[in-house]
Amino acid sequence: MKTKQTKQTGRQLIEAYIRKHEGCTHTEIREALNLSTTTVGSGLALLKRERIIESSGVNGQMRYHLQPTAPDTDKPVFGLSPNMALLNRLLAEVRA
Repeated sequence: MKTKQTKQTGRQLIEAYIRKHEGCTHTEIREALNLSTTTVGSGLALLKRERIIESSGVNGQMRYHLQPTAPDTDKPVFGLSPNMALLNRLLAEVRA
């Protein structure tokens, strides 16, 4: 029996890439995933609107990070740096 593989959307590919490469740029994402500039731009915009990622830097040099989340929820925690949120998540996994 054949199983049907589902192709990931540009948005899913971009989110997965950012999860593995915190602080990456638009260009790094585009080159690594071999996607068009338009696809990456619209995917990033959608992820930002959904509050899955956030950006830092100045235009042309934006870096993308996962939006910090509370330990037991998927709700954003404001005022917490992305690196501190990542550290907190990793510590919670180790302690569990």
